Amino acid sequence: MALLMCTDCQGTVSSNAMTCVHCGNILRKDVPGFLGSILRLFYAVFTIGIVIVAILLLEDVGRYNPGAVFMVPLKRVASIRPHILLP
Repeated sequence: MALLMCTDCQGTVSSNAMTCVHCGNILRKDVPGFLGSILRLFYAVFTIGIVIVAILLLEDVGRYNPGAVFMVPLKRVASIRPHILLP
C-alpha cells in the first residue's frame, strides 16, 4: 500500500483509495467483474421479457369482458347460498 499524490489537491492518498479523502476527486472507478456483467445482462433480459409478457396480457384484456373471467353468475351464487336475493 503506497501513498500517491492527488491530481487536484496534491494531497497524499492511499493507492487502495477510490476517491481522495481531502477533495473527493475520483482516483479510480470500480469496474464490474465477469459475474457482475453476467448478472446485469440477465437482469436486462428478464426485465425486457416481463415487459413483453405484460404487453401481451394487456392486449388480451381488451378482447374480452374483464369482469366475466372472475365473476360467478348470480344464479349459481343463489343456488349455493339461497339467502342471497336475486334482483
